[in-house]
Amino acid sequence: FATTLESLQADKICIVENLDVFLKAEKVIPTDYVFIHSYGRLGKELIKSLKVLEILVFSDYDYIGLKEYMLVKSEFANTIFFMPKNYEQLYKTSAKSLKKKNEGEQKPTKAIKKSNNEIVIRIREQLLRNNKFLEQQTLFEE
Repeated sequence: FATTLESLQADKICIVENLDVFLKAEKVIPTDYVFIHSYGRLGKELIKSLKVLEILVFSDYDYIGLKEYMLVKSEFANTIFFMPKNYEQLYKTSAKSLKKKNEGEQKPTKAIKKSNNEIVIRIREQLLRNNKFLEQQTLFEE
């Protein structure tokens, strides 16, 4: 269902970037999370409306996903970026070019470039080296 979110209180929330992934996220994320999908990009207002013990950010493994993760983490220290156990294998077999037809190439923000966060460094360095990213949808391909 859809709603205008004025506030949400839960122990664990999973923010899912893409709608198609939101509809099947429970296949890879434990069901003790409340799943939310924001139409468009996350904003500080939405994040500040949450009263939560833990947030899991489930985004694409690209600069946009990292930016949203860092935004949430700036408000909630107990924020985790979802990394599947088989991430490296999925990256090797399914990574896609950061540059899309008729679009500009994603670039890291200053905050991403300067981040000392382990997950941000891991994904950022991979993006910079290979110019390829992994989409969330890859986790559901057979």
